[in-house]
Amino acid sequence: MLPALLQGCAASPAPKLTASNEKEELTCGRIAGRMQIRILSLRTEGQRSRTTAFSRELQSMGSSVGVTDGKSLDRDSRMARELAELRAMNQQLKQKGCKTYDLDAELKQKDFRVTPRPR
Repeated sequence: MLPALLQGCAASPAPKLTASNEKEELTCGRIAGRMQIRILSLRTEGQRSRTTAFSRELQSMGSSVGVTDGKSLDRDSRMARELAELRAMNQQLKQKGCKTYDLDAELKQKDFRVTPRPR
């Protein structure tokens, strides 16, 4: 009976959400919570030491011959993209009449025990 039940679950299609529908349905709390996680992630990313020139060169060489994927070379653009997404989410909070984050102050915070909070 269990295999038949599992097969029925696997056969039914998963509900689909478009990106715009998902954003419209998000509450202030959900947006703020997602932002909180991203802010904490960016804080820790900013605290990690950058790779040395030698290791970046090795990564580049490995990428050119297909040994590595070269993703570590794009750290700055990835962080810039994350920040742009945070700013867009902050704007979404503002449009909904929710409290927003002071992103500059939150990202400068060095004490990881301090939780980012919208104001």
